[in-house]
Amino acid sequence: MRVHIGYRISNQFYKLAFPVYRPIYRAFKAYVDRAERHLLARHLTAGSVVVDAGANIGIYSEFLSNCIRPGGVVHSFEPAPDNFAHLRAGLAKLPNVRLNQLALNCGRRYPSTPSDSMIISRPVSAST
Repeated sequence: MRVHIGYRISNQFYKLAFPVYRPIYRAFKAYVDRAERHLLARHLTAGSVVVDAGANIGIYSEFLSNCIRPGGVVHSFEPAPDNFAHLRAGLAKLPNVRLNQLALNCGRRYPSTPSDSMIISRPVSAST
């Protein structure tokens, strides 16, 4: 089984120099995920409630938090202890993010897709 060298270097960088890794990874994700971010930013509104399942270190949770202010809430779920510690530290100053050290799945033994999933609901209006 071949292991991609970039993945191995990235893992070592994560372990040994996380304070430097986080802003570099944030910039990388902003660039490579720009189409997805643009789509989300167009559809999210202030007051939305968003679930970031598999929040990892919180890069998307931070982005989503900024998209739904004021009044919105991001529920971030991350089961891995190391990632959750970084998630908590990185998002401590965001009052609209709720952290949960739990894994989410659809009730099957294994998730149907390996990617993160985001569930978005629009704010409920006072007239409904």
